[in-house]
Parts: sequence; structure tokens; C-alpha cells
Amino acid sequence: MERFARETGQELKDVFEDQMRLASNDLVRWMPPKSKTQGVNAVEVGLGNVFTEYDSFVLESWESVGPVPATVIRTKRGAIIAVDAAHYNIEENQGRMIQQHQKNRLKSNGRVTKAGSYGREIGRWKSINRQLVPTGAIKRYRKKHVDHKIGMLKAGWILPEKTGLKTRAPAWVQRAGSSFRNLSEYSDQMDMFASGFLKLTNKVRHVARHGRLISLAVRKRNAALNRFAGRTLDRMIDKFNAGRV
Repeated sequence: MERFARETGQELKDVFEDQMRLASNDLVRWMPPKSKTQGVNAVEVGLGNVFTEYDSFVLESWESVGPVPATVIRTKRGAIIAVDAAHYNIEENQGRMIQQHQKNRLKSNGRVTKAGSYGREIGRWKSINRQLVPTGAIKRYRKKHVDHKIGMLKAGWILPEKTGLKTRAPAWVQRAGSSFRNLSEYSDQMDMFASGFLKLTNKVRHVARHGRLISLAVRKRNAALNRFAGRTLDRMIDKFNAGRV
């Protein structure tokens, strides 16, 4: 790195800062989800674990026999027979959907549990504990309450504006970052001779569970730095001088 800085006429501190920018780009790219579509699909799968959209036939059947039963039961094959009042939300009350969602989220990683994913022994019925909502309610709930959070883990690797270094991130990740504050923290304890350290910290909750991925990104970036040695470095310097880097 010292030779690269010297032969390209750059300050060593600037060279290290540029490597921090490149590492930030890599971390944003490798952190899940790979795309907004993948993130949306994952969210809808999770929400499907705590909400069940009712079939119009079921609702019509209930209306034809009078008031909604106090307890609706699910058969061992999965057919909905009855549901308790706490999980009956055909009016699509958003507040109740939020409560159901938060109630079934794991504190360790933020994901939702599979509400009602118990074993059904032969001859037994158990009350459903997924909230029954209208068709299309899951998508509407996702758009209103969850979509702006998709990409937060990635946004936690965006370098703060105060650094003067710009991270290359997709627009949907940048929007996620702008929806929340202080997702990342940057420490610059380096002088112009590159004595000291630079540190970028992702402060988003649950990011630690992706530690192996982060380690991979850092190792890959370090491997790239190692390739500066020998003829590879000479080629890099030639490209830099030709304005191609």
C-alpha cells in the first residue's frame, strides 16, 4: 500500500480511505437480501407464518349460518373450521395486525415464528393461532409497515456523509438508510501518514447473525489488497496513471 501510494503520488491516508470505501461497497453488495424482490418475498413468507388470508367460501359459509363462532378450529389437514375472537380480523384492523406481528417476532433475530406450527395428532383439533385476515391484507400490511425496512442491514454498511466517502448502494437500500438514523458508525483515528485506524460499524440490530458473511467480505477485500504485490501492483499503477482506476 505504501508503494502504491508513493508511485501514484497519493497520500497514504487517501489510499487507505479508498480501500475502506471499496470494502463498504462489498459489504453492501454481499449483505442479504441480494435484491429488493428477494427481500419482499422473504417478508411475505414470514408474514404468512402469522397471518392466514381467509377464503371467500369460508366467510360465506359463516354468514349463511349466522354469527361468527367464538372458536374456529383447524382440522389435521389444515382446513379452517373455527377461530377464536382474538385472531378473527376480517375487518383488517392494522393495529391488530401489528400486535400479532410483534407478538410472534423473535428477539434474537427479528424473524417471525411459525404461529400454529404444532403437530396435529390423529383425532385431535387445535385452535388456530394465526390471525385470519382478508385476501390481499398481507401485501397491504407489508407495503405500509415493512417495505421501508427492507435493506436496513445493507444500509448499515453505508459510510456516513461526514466521511466524504460515497458508498455505492442501490436506490432501495439508500431509501432504507434514509428512513432511519445512525445505522452506521465511523471512526477515523488516522493521521495523514496512515498511523492509527479507520473503523466502520454496522449498528443495525440482528446484523451479528450474519457474522460469517461479514468475515468473508473482509477476507475477500484483504485478498484483493494482497494482489497489489509484484506485477499486479505495477499494472495497477499503470492503469492509475492512464486514468482507468
